[in-house]
Amino acid sequence: MWLSDRPISERCENWAEVYRSRIRYNQATSIEGNWRPPQGEHWLFGSAPPQSRPAVDALDAIEVNAAWQAVPDGFHQFLLGAHYVKRWSPDKSIREAREFAGFDHRRVNVMDMEYQANLGMAHALLSEQLSMPAVLRRVRLADRVHRALDLDVWLAGDRTAADPVITA
Repeated sequence: MWLSDRPISERCENWAEVYRSRIRYNQATSIEGNWRPPQGEHWLFGSAPPQSRPAVDALDAIEVNAAWQAVPDGFHQFLLGAHYVKRWSPDKSIREAREFAGFDHRRVNVMDMEYQANLGMAHALLSEQLSMPAVLRRVRLADRVHRALDLDVWLAGDRTAADPVITA
């Protein structure tokens, strides 16, 4: 079974595992990365713990990442990253996502039902992006960036020779 045939939550887990496994040269692997020496847990396994990672599909992770970048709502986009990649608590995920989106973020205690509803909406928005062709996602994303930065079409650096020429 291909990962693209799996539920969106499994695809997000795969995306997060690939994202977290990237080598970050600017981050120390001691305190910041929550690294623990393998010999520290030897009593749990009788020897050093197994060094196996779950099998991941990097191509599917690239597809999910491209769709994640094109999610039109910053709140839900941030929530997906906080939940899957950062593995933050629901309270911190919602608080930081609200702050990122410019919403009121004073409330810290989040009901589980509210968190699951927001995460479900984020899954729906991501699924919608995954269902549309990558070319259409790219065009919509470029349009969003142009509107956000108030750029004229001729100033956009992402035009290619295949793009239609717009004449005024």
